Amino acid sequence: MTWGEAVRHARTLRLDPSSQLAASIEGWDYPLERLGWMIADLLDVQGSSKAGKKWKSYPRPIKPKSASQHWGDTGGRTRSQVVEILNGLGHNLPV
Repeated sequence: MTWGEAVRHARTLRLDPSSQLAASIEGWDYPLERLGWMIADLLDVQGSSKAGKKWKSYPRPIKPKSASQHWGDTGGRTRSQVVEILNGLGHNLPV
């Protein structure tokens, strides 16, 4: 197998959500094919329409939003403080 062929195979596997390579690159817990995603979405739509707010979303291999990493610290700053910081960095925003 040549390097070009290996790269093409890796790209193909990367686009396939049912491959372990794609799951690993995306940071998922396990691979899940497209049909599985569609069925999980259908279950969520039906369940939430019947149970309302009591419905818990069907588990997916992705990380929950609470586990995502956030950059920066904007807590407690007013608009004028943010404008002052940005203007100090070379922007020209009105106060």
